[in-house]
Amino acid sequence: MTHIAAIDGKDDVRPDYWAYSAVIQAWARSPTPDAATRAKSLLLQMEALHLAGHGIDIAPNTITYNTVLSAIARSGQPDAVQQAWDLLAKMKQLNKQGDRDVTIDTFTYTSLIDAMAKSNADPEEAEDLFFRILSN
Repeated sequence: MTHIAAIDGKDDVRPDYWAYSAVIQAWARSPTPDAATRAKSLLLQMEALHLAGHGIDIAPNTITYNTVLSAIARSGQPDAVQQAWDLLAKMKQLNKQGDRDVTIDTFTYTSLIDAMAKSNADPEEAEDLFFRILSN
């Protein structure tokens, strides 16, 4: 996506948060087998651009991470549950470091449970997570 401005010769046009989010959401809804991988790749690009500080509103937030979590849950990849747990851990770390735009919410946990359900994980693990959510 960052190649678009170079192709058009418009150096002042750069994809921002909204453009990245729209494409991530498109991948999250796609039935394509590599949709989750593509969504995660775009998320990584956003994170890298944000850290590089190009002065573009590009920082991923809770919605961005949750959209990628949803794509992972729908992916059917054998390691989808581990990918979801890893992304949840990253979200927790960002929040703990003071990123107020990244929080864990009901959708976050629901996507994780959805990944468990679609990957034939132990239903008791999903139920345990559900009860942990209720107790918080």
